[in-house]
Amino acid sequence: MTDLKAIGELTKEANILMIVDNTFFTPYFQKPIEYGADIVLHSATKYLGGHSDVVGGLVVTATKELGEELHFVQNSTGGILGPQDSWLLMRGMKTLGLRMEAHQQNAQKIAEFLEQHAAVTRVYYPGLDTHPGHELAKTQASGFGGMISLILEKKNMSMYFKPA
Repeated sequence: MTDLKAIGELTKEANILMIVDNTFFTPYFQKPIEYGADIVLHSATKYLGGHSDVVGGLVVTATKELGEELHFVQNSTGGILGPQDSWLLMRGMKTLGLRMEAHQQNAQKIAEFLEQHAAVTRVYYPGLDTHPGHELAKTQASGFGGMISLILEKKNMSMYFKPA
């Protein structure tokens, strides 16, 4: 977890832009602009689209002026979604809240299970009390998301974790 408020204050003092990739929390759980971010990025291909059928991304700006600057670049390079991709993304957004709640509930159960597993040395999930960023996550986000990371007891155990 990154303390967005603290980083936001530092970037304002230094007069530099703060850019946050909010892909895994989504705007459903975390709103970085409220903590000082100037630009927020989202990979629409992941949680926002929700059906693995759209490739795209979003850029959200804190100010109209910054948005207009980025729009000029976007318009000059043609970096826009086509109508079908836009429709697919809007379709996915309708169920974002339901899906994010389900991801979070499932991730919490899996993280708790893994924390007790003998082959696992450490589990990193902000929903666990043992996560170093747990308290920060509770103040900065309205949920913990669905991303889990872990360290296995033995390096050769990774052979049991294979892609589906």
